[in-house]
Amino acid sequence: MIIDQMPSNLSEIKTQYCIIGSGAAGITLALELEKKGFDVVILEAGNFEQKSKIADEKVLETGFPTEVDKRRFKDFGGSTEAWGGWCTPLDESDFQAEEKIHYSGWPIKLSDLRPYYDRTTEILNLEYSFFENKKIFEMESEAQKIGSAFKLYQFSTPVTRFGQKYKEHISRSSKIKSYLNSPVVEMQMNGQGTIVEALKVKSSTGLHTIKAKHFIFCCGSIENARLLLSFSRKNKTPIGLGHKFLGKGFMEHPNFSNVGTMMFYKKDPWSKLVDVNANGKRDHFFFQVSEAERKKHGWLNLRFKVYDVEHPLDPVDQKIYSLYTETLKRSFHPVQEIGLSCEQFCSDMNGIVLREDADRLGLWNVNLNWELTELDWKSYTESMEFFARKLPSLGLGFMKVNKDFLERKIAPVGNSHQMGMTRMGESFKDGYVDKNLSVFGVSNLSVLGSSVFPTTGAAAPTMTITALALRLADYISLKG
Repeated sequence: MIIDQMPSNLSEIKTQYCIIGSGAAGITLALELEKKGFDVVILEAGNFEQKSKIADEKVLETGFPTEVDKRRFKDFGGSTEAWGGWCTPLDESDFQAEEKIHYSGWPIKLSDLRPYYDRTTEILNLEYSFFENKKIFEMESEAQKIGSAFKLYQFSTPVTRFGQKYKEHISRSSKIKSYLNSPVVEMQMNGQGTIVEALKVKSSTGLHTIKAKHFIFCCGSIENARLLLSFSRKNKTPIGLGHKFLGKGFMEHPNFSNVGTMMFYKKDPWSKLVDVNANGKRDHFFFQVSEAERKKHGWLNLRFKVYDVEHPLDPVDQKIYSLYTETLKRSFHPVQEIGLSCEQFCSDMNGIVLREDADRLGLWNVNLNWELTELDWKSYTESMEFFARKLPSLGLGFMKVNKDFLERKIAPVGNSHQMGMTRMGESFKDGYVDKNLSVFGVSNLSVLGSSVFPTTGAAAPTMTITALALRLADYISLKG
């Protein structure tokens, strides 16, 4: 059932599970709990209007621009209502701790998520399981020659807009009640701060109390952290034993364009990948540095794509392009420009802090800082130089890295992949939630979504968010 707003005569609601947020995480979790026979309440601050911002909250950015408000939606379906549909799982190495990289590794393994990744295939309108795809294996032997790998993406086709895809089902459900225009403004804890006793919702009809056996915040990276920090300030007591991590460790996938140019010989096995951007294709290959090379050098993960250059801006590229058009068409593919999307080091200097001014609901606005560390820059520039050396040495083609990129003169932009700030850890000494997404020290509170990512790998987050939701549903239902 979907209700436009809290009824005026309903001052208190009781349910088994209360989910805050109706994006990919919240809706997936609600549907799974419904299958297991549980009663669920979803609290959505927005409505069916995309980008609805009922409280006019503000995020002041410093550092590099993330254009954060372009992808922070309060609506039924969350950010999936404007999602591009890119799907791929994290790599096995993304879950592993690296000695040279502080805060690396997850408290779970790829094997823990693999069965849930497989189950996302239907939810996300994918063609096949990533772990049974032969296309990637056909290219691996060639990739290994230059210390490379391939990152395969599938497009969700048609793109899963969770609010649209599941609206009718939830409207008819007798187990799920989704209240729109129902922002949470307060969290009431017991005297010891170990149990959430109730949430307060402020709607146009008044203030309402929500009581549940278990509460799960599924509001996205920034909003999960902002709400929990705001409630901590209101209560004058930090929520969770790992509160020192709350709001810290914001991560994006820094995106760089015009990193360089490359030309592949037509005879090499990679030639079949040059048309990966062709319209209508459901698959898309990216190049990666291999796990072995990353570990040897202490580099972060990244992926880069190539696309045809029509009018090169760089004078050297113009000469290469001119030479290609006149003499090299029979041997080379067209000049390709390189776009780069990168993993980011989890640093405490990136994150949000509450300001003193508040939105119309009385929740505090935030400052968001997003910068790159020395490790980030070192990984990105050295990885590209590595490829530039390897390609010609093996007779596969040529690659030139943009000098401005190597000199760090090209600023990254956000990829609309906001992650971190309620990180998963082995204990409250290195995380805010545990491996089952329970807040350390609070028995009936969980956080779900990209905010729990300890690291980001080179994978867009939606598929992993959905897999984590399926896993959490199994866990909390078994917990009873």
